[in-house]
Amino acid sequence: MDNVLFNEKFNEIINNLKNKINIKNAIIRELCGENLITKGYFGYGVEEANIVIKIGRGVTGLCALKRE
Repeated sequence: MDNVLFNEKFNEIINNLKNKINIKNAIIRELCGENLITKGYFGYGVEEANIVIKIGRGVTGLCALKRE
């Protein structure tokens, strides 16, 4: 599935859930080599959402390193 279609489907799901469980933002990242890259996002600006996170850096990168 290409990124545009994935992001459309992700946003469709989040829009259906946002009022039911009070979601304000969400992001899905994919492991690509030593980096986490954004596959889909909701409630973030484009620049925020597309930050590349290195494995082991910050909370998200550490969780990915530890597979948590």
